[in-house]
Amino acid sequence: MTQTPAAGAPSVARAPRTLSLGARRAAVIGMYGGYLVAGVLWHNAWTHHSAPLAVATAAMGAIAVFCALALFWRTGYWTWGNASDRSLDERQLAERNRSYVWSYMIVVLIVFFAMTYYYIAYDAHLWLPDRQIDFDPLFYGVLWFGSTLPSAMLAWFHRPPKEEE
Repeated sequence: MTQTPAAGAPSVARAPRTLSLGARRAAVIGMYGGYLVAGVLWHNAWTHHSAPLAVATAAMGAIAVFCALALFWRTGYWTWGNASDRSLDERQLAERNRSYVWSYMIVVLIVFFAMTYYYIAYDAHLWLPDRQIDFDPLFYGVLWFGSTLPSAMLAWFHRPPKEEE
């Protein structure tokens, strides 16, 4: 038991939560899929001024946030994905660096496909973001995706060694 300086009452450090591989992967899909669906619904809710679409947008956003909390709250993946090199052992550092490499490749592919879509859509007169309402979900989606992807990749691929199970 350790003493907390603010309250002076003893506290017990809780062990990190563990999630099965299937639950972690479902949380990653729910987090990114929920935000993607919420972004599409956001655009349609503003375009058609529809209250049911606005409620559905809020529900999908809540699902995305719930999945992110389920994935990162007290599991260690968020801190592992953002930890300094000195605070990790060799195995953790290798897995974290591998997740950074995969994250970088995924981001580069998404940027490539987005630029390709832009050039095709511009000539073919397909949908392109042209209002602030269109840019908001894109901006916050890139912010969310970029800040959580390395930790989500760790959660997706991590299999603990036999002695940790």
